[in-house]
Amino acid sequence: MDTRQRSTQDRIIDGLIQCIKEKPVREITNKDIYTKAEVTYQTFFRYYSDKNELLDDLENTLISELQSAQKNDRDILTQLKHAPDEDEILTLSASEFKNTLSFCDKNKTILRALLSPHGDLLFVRRIQNVAEKEFIIRARYFSGSRKLTVKEVLFIRTYVTQVITLLENWLFLSDDISQKSITEIIGKAQIMSPIEILRTESKEITE
Repeated sequence: MDTRQRSTQDRIIDGLIQCIKEKPVREITNKDIYTKAEVTYQTFFRYYSDKNELLDDLENTLISELQSAQKNDRDILTQLKHAPDEDEILTLSASEFKNTLSFCDKNKTILRALLSPHGDLLFVRRIQNVAEKEFIIRARYFSGSRKLTVKEVLFIRTYVTQVITLLENWLFLSDDISQKSITEIIGKAQIMSPIEILRTESKEITE
């Protein structure tokens, strides 16, 4: 892709993100976006038919990148010869979320906007669906490749919601919480309840 073309599209995307920071995505107009992007309406419509096509294109790209990151993170699990114990799960978390967290960090500004109260609720649901499918695949490595029960699938969905909430909060607090720290928290969330994690953290602080 021509560098100038990419630069123009980046400006248009940035225009959308700046608009989302100011008002809900449903209230944003095409004019709002190309005005923020400082491009002409002719330039905007050269790339996108309207705001919805821009949003769809951006979100589809992000979902595709997220899926690739998750697949790369999953590679470490394919090397398992047995169902890991709790200590191994904690150790594995450093690798099985590495690319996903890098994806989040690279797209931090865009994700913060899309996942904010002004963002796109459907995008949040798409991320949830992608993550659920991924963790159902991963769960087979942790369970010795046996078929999962309905109850276990429900537990996975609960865990995925917890992880997504952690990542959402990290996106907005990443200046205060390192990638290593959030990885450790996610790892602990795989084997401990929130109350147990809180008790463990409190004990470590007082010691």
